Amino acid sequence: MILTFFNLLFSAFVICQPIPPSDPAYFYHYQEFRKSPNLDVFIAPYPLLANALPVSRFQIDKKNTVFRIAPNLRLSNHRPDFRVGAWLAGEWNNISLLAEPVIVNKYYAAETIGRAYARGNISGRFSNAFIRYKMENSIIQLGRAPVWWGQSFSSSIIQSGAAQPYDHLAFKLNFSNFQFDLLAGQLTSDTTAVGERVKRFISGHQLKWLPSHKRWFLAIGEQIIYTGVKRSFEFHYLNPIIPYWFAEIEEEEERNPSGTENENTILFIHGRYLINENMSMYGELVVDDFQIDLAYRDSIPDAIGFKVGLDGSRTVFGRDMLFLFEFTTIGTWTYTHWGEFTSWHNSNIPIGYKYGPDCRSWLLAFDYWMNDNWLLSLEHTYLQKGRVNILTPLPPGPERKVDFPSPPITDHHVIDASFVWHTKLGFIAGGWAGDLRETDNGSVYIKLQLINNISFNL
Repeated sequence: MILTFFNLLFSAFVICQPIPPSDPAYFYHYQEFRKSPNLDVFIAPYPLLANALPVSRFQIDKKNTVFRIAPNLRLSNHRPDFRVGAWLAGEWNNISLLAEPVIVNKYYAAETIGRAYARGNISGRFSNAFIRYKMENSIIQLGRAPVWWGQSFSSSIIQSGAAQPYDHLAFKLNFSNFQFDLLAGQLTSDTTAVGERVKRFISGHQLKWLPSHKRWFLAIGEQIIYTGVKRSFEFHYLNPIIPYWFAEIEEEEERNPSGTENENTILFIHGRYLINENMSMYGELVVDDFQIDLAYRDSIPDAIGFKVGLDGSRTVFGRDMLFLFEFTTIGTWTYTHWGEFTSWHNSNIPIGYKYGPDCRSWLLAFDYWMNDNWLLSLEHTYLQKGRVNILTPLPPGPERKVDFPSPPITDHHVIDASFVWHTKLGFIAGGWAGDLRETDNGSVYIKLQLINNISFNL
């Protein structure tokens, strides 16, 4: 009976399985996008499907079941970073699934799984564990997965996907040239000074527009974090029509013992325009805690963040050179809030821009393919960072009027320069990464990535 069930389950698998964002196939996907931008990626379900990713390297065999093993080792600062990456994926009729446990050593547990716990010097967590069901014009996904909303593949200021993946329900509805996204999930909890557990929930919705000519893309939406000691899931934040700030008008907001509300809303807009067949420009804008009460608009200014970018490719000496430029500004108090753990983070890692609030940055990156196997890569981020971070308590209104970035300001030059040799079994990278302004925060590194598929028919 059990054997029959699994035979039926896997008999209809095709090469349309969801692939986790940690897989090296995404790197080549972003490279191909710069060569020939395809805006369909912004309406595709995330994590992406195998048939949406390049198959020239590390392709997946057309078998019923796919199990990929992708361990990698990085040596730098005399501290090895060994990660056992593996995932199982498949599709059966309209149902697909993905399971990806991640195991790391204790030195990198906090940045990888969001918790500094370890057993036997190793730590582990499921980064992806979800089921997705596809209908004619809609998709519903339930489980744990990273969330990426925005235009920047690596550092969106809306939801970058760099924070710890959280359990959530995601729904997509397609109609005409539009798509509606709905999100409802639960973030990691926190604890008050007296030991009470504070539950943290997140919801969001956005409306996307991709015209038939596919020369541009535009999306607008809002998202909210709401918390409380005895808080439970709120259905009025699941309503696809009513804006979240109507909860304040309808007096549905929850207030904590200090009298402030435990809801933090962000409005956002993002879009992209194709300049030509191999170049595009894009932008993202967030408005944090928009004040609908005119009495507070002068004393409590809206917190703003925006990003503009340009990416594409050019032929240099007969080979592809890919480029990327981004300018990002995140206001001093953007992402922060006075409620009970209502700032925009998960496991103390920013949900939006990876450097958090109170910063201004310029990113310039080049990738040059010397031949089919050798890649020269250079990325430089100049960052001006103020004293406020994602966990800084939000002060009263008048005290928020400070210079931007707030003093003392620190300048950072974050560099990652490397040569990468690609083979059918993986790649080897060697280079230097770190901050030029901090001599103890940078070193030469070597990274080895192996990739092997176990694909079979049941």
